[in-house]
Amino acid sequence: MKVKQVVWPRPVINKLKSFSNERFTPEETYDYIVQLFPGEK
Repeated sequence: MKVKQVVWPRPVINKLKSFSNERFTPEETYDYIVQLFPGEK
């Protein structure tokens, strides 16, 4: 399994935290974000 570390700028981290939701795990949120950038997997 290939692992890629993403370094998010502080404004992006804050925005992602503002959208946090108890219905979605961090893994589900990450999977959704990765779908936005399909070539980056």
